[in-house]
Amino acid sequence: SGTTTATFTVTANIPPSSIATDNFDAVAGTALTGIGWVAHSSSTTNPILTTSPGLSFPNYYGSGIGNAASVTSIGQDVSLQFTSVSSGTVYASFLIKAAASPLCIDQYFFGFGNNDIADTAYRGKLMINQDATNPAKFKFGFAANLTNRYTTNSYDYGTTYLVVIKYKIVNSTDTNANGILGRDETSLYVFDATSSYLNEPSVPTIGIEDTSSVDILPGRVVLRQDNVNSPNVIIDGLRVGN
Repeated sequence: SGTTTATFTVTANIPPSSIATDNFDAVAGTALTGIGWVAHSSSTTNPILTTSPGLSFPNYYGSGIGNAASVTSIGQDVSLQFTSVSSGTVYASFLIKAAASPLCIDQYFFGFGNNDIADTAYRGKLMINQDATNPAKFKFGFAANLTNRYTTNSYDYGTTYLVVIKYKIVNSTDTNANGILGRDETSLYVFDATSSYLNEPSVPTIGIEDTSSVDILPGRVVLRQDNVNSPNVIIDGLRVGN
């Protein structure tokens, strides 16, 4: 008999090397503290759980893999630790879908922190706020410390977006107006399903925040459930990389 040779072409969405990832692919209802995250708040109530289904987004590596994480208004706060980054730039990207909530006001639910769980300095803090002029929509908010800034555009509840938070280490010994070291730069990028995100845009959605807080050496990302004003969001496809 003769020999038949077949040639296959495989196209894969291969990500760059990552510092930390989580596609939340544990069984729905699993506490994040059982899959590598560490609680950093005193609260033991309402732990953050995996939820089904996961989120999808065109051509994003973490799209449609496993389940997702449900972050609600009040409860336990958790951290995903990684080796501290001391130079260059580090990015955190993830998919997010927000649920309509009239109470989501000025409360961050995601940010960068130092590797030390006990440390309370956070940078690149992400929040959402109900749009005051159109309550059926919301705006993303971003802060290095206490200065909250919000997107010009409004976004839809129930729609999945890709968010990228950038932390650039400046390594400056200059002090800011508050007399503390605070020259590192954080900026926010938000993409919808029609956006081109393969290259970093020249202008961030919100940026650059660099003088409101003491600098950190990014060594973890945090998910926070603070109070009744905190939003209810689904997060998936988390990647931290440089």
